[in-house]
Amino acid sequence: MRSKNTLSAIGRYAIAIPAMGAILLGGTHSAIAEAEPQFSIDALSAGVYSTYPSARSASFRSDGLQLMQLGEGTVALVDTSLATLGIATAIKADGVEISWTPRSNARGYTVVRDNVKVADLGPGIGYYKDPTAVPGGTYQYIITPTSLSTGAHPVWGMKVTVPQAQAGESDADALSRLAETQAAAAAAASQTTVTWDTFIPQAKIDAPPAGCTYSGSGYQYGGDNRSYDWTSSRYRTALNAVITWSTKQVDGYKAVGSTSVYNKSTGALVATKTASTSNMEARKLGSGSNYVDIRLVNHASNPFCSVGAIDGAISMKVTQGGNWSIISGNHRQMPNHHIYIYNGGTVTDVYRRNYANALCLIGSATCPLADLTGYYGSYS
Repeated sequence: MRSKNTLSAIGRYAIAIPAMGAILLGGTHSAIAEAEPQFSIDALSAGVYSTYPSARSASFRSDGLQLMQLGEGTVALVDTSLATLGIATAIKADGVEISWTPRSNARGYTVVRDNVKVADLGPGIGYYKDPTAVPGGTYQYIITPTSLSTGAHPVWGMKVTVPQAQAGESDADALSRLAETQAAAAAAASQTTVTWDTFIPQAKIDAPPAGCTYSGSGYQYGGDNRSYDWTSSRYRTALNAVITWSTKQVDGYKAVGSTSVYNKSTGALVATKTASTSNMEARKLGSGSNYVDIRLVNHASNPFCSVGAIDGAISMKVTQGGNWSIISGNHRQMPNHHIYIYNGGTVTDVYRRNYANALCLIGSATCPLADLTGYYGSYS
């Protein structure tokens, strides 16, 4: 049986009860609440916390990182980049605090750090402190509902780096220096590109049994003969959203690969056509000081077929500081789908899915939807 957290939340803002806290699995360590008030996203949203009086802080505030005074003598580097989605982190000299907005349909929450489960929390709890996060370490935290009574629920992911103070440096200066370093790294990449490719991994696949000009056992359709290789120029569809951070502008680019039909017995080319890109789009939905929301619609039919299509759409939040979250979306499970982020020469996978059934291309009844809602992560 999973252990339950007995931390109490009193009033509008969560207040720690001494000698209680998150019970961590495996018996390795426990997060003990301190006498000082714990970090709260509700308090953050209500403006309870003040900006720490540091002339250096203005240079990185637009990146979603703010040096804030949470209480008397308590300074933290607060990451607000995903606060609108219901989660924020506070980095202190003695560890990492995470606060999120719990929902009534969640029967509890699971906390995962670097792919290892570290805590099970009870219903209504929206706080976790990790005192074992060491200075100089970088961690990926995942907060997910353990089960739902009804409806949907987001999954949150946050990347956190803990500063390591230099000789003679105060905690506040160490936090400020960390924020400036991260902001400079984010600013160095003036553009970030989100790409959604679809491809058929085989060189050729058998034609559908019906629904196309060239159907049946006598024909094959050309594939892309490739794997999940972002450098490949072979694809069924290619969709790109290029984010320019200085202006928050999003430029969309779309393309469709040509479709070729072959005689199965002889291998001879029978016909070639290219589908329209008119139903594909990559555009901006909105933006803030440190993030951009984008919409990607990946839809193209087989030009030789009267039914079925490559079909998918997502809405996605990308922060300049290196976090991303798919707010909603799905796709038909044919062909292979690959979503990734290119940032300053570094490529980070967002999503990979092998196709379920070739019949997906000729009708939705034979092809289940793959749900992308709640996917999250970070990029470099």
